[in-house]
Amino acid sequence: MSRYPTSVINALIIALIGVLVYLLPAVFEPLQFQLKSPPYLGDTLPVNNHLENSDKILENRLLGPESLAFKDGIIYSGTADGKIIKISPNMELTSLVSLGPLNCVNETECGRPLGLRFTQDGLLYVIDAYLGLFQINTSTGESTNLVARDTIVDGKPILFFNDLTVGSDGIIYFTHSSTRWHRFQHLSLAMEGNNDSRLLQYNPSSGEVSILIDGLALANGVQLSKDESFLLVAEGGRMRIHRYFLTGSRQGERELFADNLPGFADNIRPSSDGGFWVAFPTIRRRCLYDVFAPRPWLRKLLVKFLSPDFIIHSTTKPYGLIMEFAEDGHIIQRLDDPTGAVVPYISEVLDTGNALYLGSYTSPFLAKIHLP
Repeated sequence: MSRYPTSVINALIIALIGVLVYLLPAVFEPLQFQLKSPPYLGDTLPVNNHLENSDKILENRLLGPESLAFKDGIIYSGTADGKIIKISPNMELTSLVSLGPLNCVNETECGRPLGLRFTQDGLLYVIDAYLGLFQINTSTGESTNLVARDTIVDGKPILFFNDLTVGSDGIIYFTHSSTRWHRFQHLSLAMEGNNDSRLLQYNPSSGEVSILIDGLALANGVQLSKDESFLLVAEGGRMRIHRYFLTGSRQGERELFADNLPGFADNIRPSSDGGFWVAFPTIRRRCLYDVFAPRPWLRKLLVKFLSPDFIIHSTTKPYGLIMEFAEDGHIIQRLDDPTGAVVPYISEVLDTGNALYLGSYTSPFLAKIHLP
């Protein structure tokens, strides 16, 4: 008869298995970081249900209109199948161009447009998560690849292009989210928590790509100020937005524009009142990201049993949230869909002055809400 109770032996066996599993190689080496306590959603302005009044346009006729651009009454967007589409004022949908090859099969070949911008000369610029930076003539559908996939900048490849904004001088500022992970692996990138994202600058005259900010965690949306004196850059992995100065005595410096945000900031776009709209596809109140942040050992252990997709999707719930910020960083207004039943996972806001159009990387429609 054993000198030790069965319960003790079982506990030792479980502990031994746990140690052996932990010592097994992981798909990544998580980075430890600390976040401030998540803010209560109603800290600054009350939670509301305004987004529940949104209309669903072209439902089940398009998928994942992540980013939106507006010109001459026409809305342009990129969809999950790699196409750039046009939506006319009477809501007719036509395909403009496919950035990837014909008859492609998977996302890495077909591409995934994530950011769209028009310039004053009427050219459309598109950044694709896999295929790079493009210039598109919307009259002919002709596209020109300006920055190719896997471009090396300072010894590191751009594997995950994300968003862009274009200055009146033609300079293009864009973010990339990782030098290690592709877009389809974005949940692994979030679980790893690394800081290899960058804010880059493309000069069309020289074709040179240079670094403005290095060491960001899951860099995402980028937006020029109205006077083009600064850029706003969303750092989704740290729940904050940076301001990067382009002119003046602080040129080349950065400061925090908004910190300890209630969720992962996605694309930033101008509001018709002179401020900035920020879309939040996921909020922290229903997510374990804050729990995982200071515990890399826990993330390392979990991904040996469960996929990052399962971990994050099982610890988050749909919620619709957009916020308008003033140039000094204070929140002007917020619009919510607390249950996420109407407009979940919002990625961008297009403000036309009399309506807001809401992009999403998952929704099979384009959402619209009328402004008073």
